Amino acid sequence: MSKADDLFKKIDYKKYDNHPEHDLPPEPNMWSTQDCRRLYYEQKGVLKDGREAVEHIEFDLKRKNVICYTTINGKFNVVPLCMDELLAIVEACKERGWLDGRGNETI
Repeated sequence: MSKADDLFKKIDYKKYDNHPEHDLPPEPNMWSTQDCRRLYYEQKGVLKDGREAVEHIEFDLKRKNVICYTTINGKFNVVPLCMDELLAIVEACKERGWLDGRGNETI
């Protein structure tokens, strides 16, 4: 498990990977698809008014994009990020070499 994975885990995010064959041994909640590899982290919860919410932070490893959003009862919303989430995102980008120009999309 990487430092970024640990940071996301500490703030109750679960990791998902659509190409777990790149990580040995495979981790829970992983599956394979034919599209490009993406890693994402989700945090599920229930708001005070009873609505279900899911916060989603996704890494598009080919395009080097980070996509953040939340769904509340299935409707997409902009997600405010806390400092712990930002730290985890920056660490994940560092580990992938996105901040120093390496840009290894297979990590």
